[in-house]
Amino acid sequence: MIRARIRTAAPRARCLARWASTTPEAAARSAAAEYKARNERLLAGDKPVYPVLRPRQAVSVAAARAQCEAVAEHGFARDQGAHVVVRGRIARIRTAGGKLAFMDIVQNEATVQVVYRQDWTELAPAEYRRARDALRRGDVVSVAGVAGRSQTGEPSVCATEPVELLAPCLHPLPATLSDEERAHHRTLELLVARDAREVLRARSYVVAHIRAFLGAREFMEVQTPLLSTSAGGAAARPFVTRATALGSAGTDLELRIAPELWLKRLVVAGFDRVYELGPVFRNEGVDATHNPEFTVCEFYQAYATLGELVATTEELLRSLAGAARRDLPVVAAWLAETGLDFDAPFRQIEFVPALEAALGRPLDVLAGPEADAAAFLAALFAERGLAPPAARTVAQYLDRLFEVYIEPALADGQPTFVLGHPEALSPLAKAAGGPGGVRLARRFELYVGGKELANAYEEENSPFDQRRKFEAQARDRAAGDAEAPAVDEAYLAALEYGLPPTGGWGMGVDRLVMLLTGSRRIGQVLAFGGVRAVVGQE
Repeated sequence: MIRARIRTAAPRARCLARWASTTPEAAARSAAAEYKARNERLLAGDKPVYPVLRPRQAVSVAAARAQCEAVAEHGFARDQGAHVVVRGRIARIRTAGGKLAFMDIVQNEATVQVVYRQDWTELAPAEYRRARDALRRGDVVSVAGVAGRSQTGEPSVCATEPVELLAPCLHPLPATLSDEERAHHRTLELLVARDAREVLRARSYVVAHIRAFLGAREFMEVQTPLLSTSAGGAAARPFVTRATALGSAGTDLELRIAPELWLKRLVVAGFDRVYELGPVFRNEGVDATHNPEFTVCEFYQAYATLGELVATTEELLRSLAGAARRDLPVVAAWLAETGLDFDAPFRQIEFVPALEAALGRPLDVLAGPEADAAAFLAALFAERGLAPPAARTVAQYLDRLFEVYIEPALADGQPTFVLGHPEALSPLAKAAGGPGGVRLARRFELYVGGKELANAYEEENSPFDQRRKFEAQARDRAAGDAEAPAVDEAYLAALEYGLPPTGGWGMGVDRLVMLLTGSRRIGQVLAFGGVRAVVGQE
């Protein structure tokens, strides 16, 4: 009985040892050690590890594959088939004995197989094995060979020269990444995770579509300053920096929070249709849908009414969703899963009536003095047990009420225009008297998926009314609203030369890409993630 136990102990120990060596952690350690040994051999060799690229006529991997697919016969012949040079990254490598290997080469999501035969390279068997065994998954290589098909019919390039190593991958590429690795190693995530790359390609597609849409409507793309002494155009806290070249003490400058005031100056100057697609910066909180640096598209169209802006918005999103559904599988899958519909006319609700219905009381007090409205709203917050906003201004009270009582009703996901905001919420928009004498802005906000996507209004073009609204914001700033901008005298001076009746429109590009791809975090649609990833570096 004792001897039987002794006899079975050794095989069991060997089995446990083999199991331990095949755990993911052990496999990763083994692969890292193997890559390290390979790298040392490369560095100790007499060939350059990062050679100068030879000037050869190369084709893309996609073009090489197309040439291979055009060949009907299986097998290769040196004097038949197109000779090609193709460059890319090794996605997979597998050997078949000492004289044959197969590699998958990828470039821009296209893949072609490379057949690497010793007898076609004119290398001695030992030299061939050394050259072949120096290659690893992830290496960037150049292959010269004949386009055709393997014996099994796979479109392949049969190498007629030794495969040239252009840039070695010094670390083994993981098959998958954890959420933490994705968050902290964006370059690696994009290298190994196709879904992450597809989102960035979708972003490029969306940007190109917006530019084409506006270009077809005779809008001119412009670039306006990122730095100025006063960032305006939205209620947000700016980033402040210092220009040391402007005087010995330097000059404080603010990064723009919106291009709006600059673009409207161009309309004053005679450019009836202008737009800008670029970055803005807001020194605010970070969460799943907000990043201090983000991308917007804003356009300004002379003589456009609010109704025309509504129609343009529906047309843009309808055309974009239709095209992306056809061309981008990631978008097609997400739209099918969510049932998001841009084809039907978008739902519309009115801000004040919707809020009155939710509160069960009229808001005619908004037509009276600002102090009375603020006092009424403060009492309402106390009655409802709502925490008051940081700055107890009419604008901030109303904004908070909208978040609590209206936004939840928009969470069904379908596109919804919210119209008729009180003037206090829209200091750059034209306003007119509405029901109960409340001044309502000629404005809409578009919500999709429960999140604000676009904002548009007929612009305030009276320098006198605009000054009055700026001064009201200045009072809010003095009352503790750090996001309220100061009076912009330079912009008011530009308005005195005559801003035509103008429609202005803005949309967050990052949030639009999130919407179309089903991305949960804004960092997923940014090339290098959100501000936390940038601060932490890789």
